[in-house]
Amino acid sequence: MLATCWTNSGCVTNRRRQQFVKLLIIKQQVAIILLADEDEPEAPVELQPQEGHTGGVRRRRYTRRRTAAQLARGRKLPGLGAALGVQNNTELYCSNSLYYGDSSRPMRGRLSHTVRAAASFHGAQWLDWLRYRGPRGDQRVGQAALVVHSRAGTWERLVVRRAESAASRHGCVLTDYGCQRLQWVVSDDQDASSVDMLEAKDVECWIPVEHDWEDLSERHGVTVLPDDVPNTVEELRAARFFVNAFVREYPGEEENGEDE
Repeated sequence: MLATCWTNSGCVTNRRRQQFVKLLIIKQQVAIILLADEDEPEAPVELQPQEGHTGGVRRRRYTRRRTAAQLARGRKLPGLGAALGVQNNTELYCSNSLYYGDSSRPMRGRLSHTVRAAASFHGAQWLDWLRYRGPRGDQRVGQAALVVHSRAGTWERLVVRRAESAASRHGCVLTDYGCQRLQWVVSDDQDASSVDMLEAKDVECWIPVEHDWEDLSERHGVTVLPDDVPNTVEELRAARFFVNAFVREYPGEEENGEDE
């Protein structure tokens, strides 16, 4: 499907990825200002200066102030404070995105290296799936859940809900074509998926992940969408996903350069 938007400079379509992504970034910043946060509307929105990644240049972005306990409740991340090494009443600042990759690239190039962890983006969640390096250098897969940083910008972490490979279904066509089946990592004593804390340097790339629709339909019927499924521990353990092997995982380098 071709999406078309009009700007002062003319027509922009999603066939010109670098233009389309840039337009989405601009629209997001406007939405942050105009829309109240849906999960905790009473919390203030503040404009906080953050250190840039190149030469100490300062940049600004909109952030929301929360305590670690508020973030844990709002994003369903139990034990968030302990995982970050802070007290539950410690005030943190969260934003919707994290930049990764070569920080020396011009801004236009860095737009295609952005991980989204937005609880609300134009009325819907935008939580990217990604491959990343674990604490021992092992490759892992997970879904971005939260970008959190200190007021002074001295540190920044991406909280990721971790997933792992799941047993394939007999005769599954997607498995035969190389799609990887996933399930959440959930310990026996937990009622939420396990999380990892990442720095930008740990992120390797985005990955295209879809719900296992066949499995979902068999358990809940063909008219039920993922958002309609009860939020229970049993469903958390039963949910299945697929890494889509038919979509290129890594952003193409040609998308970051000038048009020919």
